[in-house]
Amino acid sequence: MSRQQESQLGNHRATSSSTTTTRFSLADHDFVVQWILDLQDHSKRELALRLLALCIALHPRTKKELIKANLTAYIYPFLNNRNQEGPHEHIRIASLGVIGALVKVIDTEVIRYLLHPLNPDVIPGCINCMEVGSELSKTVATFIINQIIITEEGMRYCCVLPERFYAMGFALGNMVEELIKGGRLAEHSAKRLLKHIICCYERLSQYPR
Repeated sequence: MSRQQESQLGNHRATSSSTTTTRFSLADHDFVVQWILDLQDHSKRELALRLLALCIALHPRTKKELIKANLTAYIYPFLNNRNQEGPHEHIRIASLGVIGALVKVIDTEVIRYLLHPLNPDVIPGCINCMEVGSELSKTVATFIINQIIITEEGMRYCCVLPERFYAMGFALGNMVEELIKGGRLAEHSAKRLLKHIICCYERLSQYPR
């Protein structure tokens, strides 16, 4: 699936959310047909599946169904993978993208779901990605952590146990140290990561303990 098709996907999502009709336009039909063809093409399947998962996680109606089906349980093993080779990193980024889409808009139902005892791996998984992932993985994982601790429930969950609090602080500190050692603090991509790190530090500093 090309960049142009990704752009078309975004346009179709925006159009679909702003209209009350349930019928596909001809352009929608052509796009879906191409999407199905991409799913059948081994070289394009990964991107097509990633976009499908992101669409499910982003749309308000399908997001709820994703939560009900507990589909994120199939994602957590990829977050906990410590292999840093390219294919593993691509899957790591795609998996983080789905979780990131779920928390993009703060929703207490989503946060409760992610922090439910039956889903104990989202925080450790994100911390693992902050430790072993690429800069993009680190950025998305830190964003997810920040979105979770913005809520009071997420804040309590992450700070109630000292080991959780210190694990996050250690991972955040290591990322800052890596940026400093690499002399990359002024780079644009590094600034995005640093912004999320600072937001996490600022939020964690508000915990009364």
